[in-house]
Amino acid sequence: MLVSEVMNRTVVTVRADAPVSDAVFLFRKHGFRHLPVLEGRRLVGIVSDRDVLRWLSPRIGTDDEREGDYEPLHFPLEDVMTRAALTAREAEPLAEVIDRMLAAHVSAVPVVDEDGNLLGIVSMVDLARLLRSRLTTGV
Repeated sequence: MLVSEVMNRTVVTVRADAPVSDAVFLFRKHGFRHLPVLEGRRLVGIVSDRDVLRWLSPRIGTDDEREGDYEPLHFPLEDVMTRAALTAREAEPLAEVIDRMLAAHVSAVPVVDEDGNLLGIVSMVDLARLLRSRLTTGV
């Protein structure tokens, strides 16, 4: 089975110069945990909800909250994102990509073309859906 058979081609993305608050909004709106970061169509990184949580103050929403705790929401995502994102190609065997995801402890991999342009994404949720359909159909 190839990556192209499982990848999600409808991908919500953000720009590298967008504020961290944009990612927070998109995570909440769509329920995603990963957002590819683009400059034009080219992938320059990926940001996860965990990246953002590490960036934000743990005091937000508590009695100890301080005025400056919200300042990091205005920083650009390029300060928070992972630049050397693990990627995949459409024609790659899915098993090889899963092996790389497991070895790197990542739960989403952007799919790019030879120029680094984003084509889609494969996440653990996509892989769970595949497994569930296989268990249902017995294939």
